[in-house]
Amino acid sequence: ALTNSISIDNCAEILLLADQHHSKELKCRVLQFIIHGNLKAITKTEGWSKYVACVPDLVTEVIQTTIGD
Repeated sequence: ALTNSISIDNCAEILLLADQHHSKELKCRVLQFIIHGNLKAITKTEGWSKYVACVPDLVTEVIQTTIGD
């Protein structure tokens, strides 16, 4: 369902939902989507600033995933 509908426009919201609902598989899928060439475009979306940028732990997790930490 959600794993098949991840896009640049909605991935920030899906990431936050996955985090809030402790859905490890969905969260992993979204993080993989983000780090595979979509990070720059995603951070420019309204969803990023509305949903993720306000949650420092998620921003940190995205950064750590991106750099392979």
